[in-house]
Amino acid sequence: MRQDAIDRRFYRRKYDAAKMLSVFSATARDETDLSKLTEKLLAVVQETMQPEHVSLWLMATIENRR
Repeated sequence: MRQDAIDRRFYRRKYDAAKMLSVFSATARDETDLSKLTEKLLAVVQETMQPEHVSLWLMATIENRR
């Protein structure tokens, strides 16, 4: 009951976090292109949490810092 009210209040759909994590884990295992993986991660966050804004910060590797 309370969660339904919260979902309605914030316009968020219910989601099964364990299922979404499992699906994304399979994607992450198989995807080697960082830009595609980033795109898929942001899409999962957008779909499940429906935030107003999403951003992802990636730290450069040691080789890229030189």
